Amino acid sequence: TAANAPWQRQQEIMEAVRDHRRVVVRASHSVGKTHIAARVGIWFLYTRSPAIVITTAPNCSQVRDLLWARWRSAWAQAAKPLSGQCLLTRCDPAVGDSEWYAVGQTARDAESFSGYHEAHLLLIFDEAPGVPAFVWAAAEGLLSSENARILAIGNPIRRSGAYYQAHRDPTWHRMHISCLDHPNVQHQRLIYPSAVAPGWPEERRVSWGDKHPLYLSRVLGEFPDEGED
Repeated sequence: TAANAPWQRQQEIMEAVRDHRRVVVRASHSVGKTHIAARVGIWFLYTRSPAIVITTAPNCSQVRDLLWARWRSAWAQAAKPLSGQCLLTRCDPAVGDSEWYAVGQTARDAESFSGYHEAHLLLIFDEAPGVPAFVWAAAEGLLSSENARILAIGNPIRRSGAYYQAHRDPTWHRMHISCLDHPNVQHQRLIYPSAVAPGWPEERRVSWGDKHPLYLSRVLGEFPDEGED
């Protein structure tokens, strides 16, 4: 159905991860960024072997209840049943294969992101602005492998930190998604029920003003001049 099919900008994220080693996305609220990140992870894992997918977010609930909730849903609803098992924050296409799996980890320490040297590796940083700089640095060591990829995706909240710097680094493929791009807003009807409401961007513009940091970040998906506070 239309509500399950990726919309244009989600397709572009999928194609970017296919074609580029480093992809960073700044996006507004409720445009399906975590939704598509989970599906990119499943695609990568099930089209390569051996392969490891590591996802992270700033805290446990974000790992378990955001990206991995969508991962579990997509895995269970696949048009063709996927092999193996999918648990709370782990997916094994072949149970017992120590070189073919996906796992969700909290961004707590650099050691969690070292020692992986499989033929194919994908790192997914969800809520990427909150991932500590030392984890970004540790992840860079993993990207020394030819077949390693990283997708960093989040809502731009401040003009500092590793996520912001990635948007200024020419070695990254940089993408931007605004609420105004979304089909719900473009067509002024609820095509994707879980995404941004058609009238929400205009409500926020009237309430906040089109120069307000919250409007720039949450609606337009742009870095505000002021910090998150």
